[in-house]
Amino acid sequence: MKGLIDVYNMGELEKSTRAKIIIKLGEAINHNYGANITEPVVYELVTNLEPDNPLLKDKGFRARAGVEAAHEDGSETINISNQSETIVRPCKG
Repeated sequence: MKGLIDVYNMGELEKSTRAKIIIKLGEAINHNYGANITEPVVYELVTNLEPDNPLLKDKGFRARAGVEAAHEDGSETINISNQSETIVRPCKG
């Protein structure tokens, strides 16, 4: 997962390039662990880098990332489950 953050912080690359790398790296990590564990992180990072990326509109990806429908103010809720608790926080999309 640290690799996702490292790519996000690579200011030398264009934002769209970093977003593409983060998506591919997330897929590779998921494949390695046999589970969709990176979606919430990938969603947030790509949202910040490239808000118009088509992946962010994909219903299947959004469901795996724990993104609920947008609220009236334009914010979204991301649910991140951690064994015994669920963290719900608003995030601007």
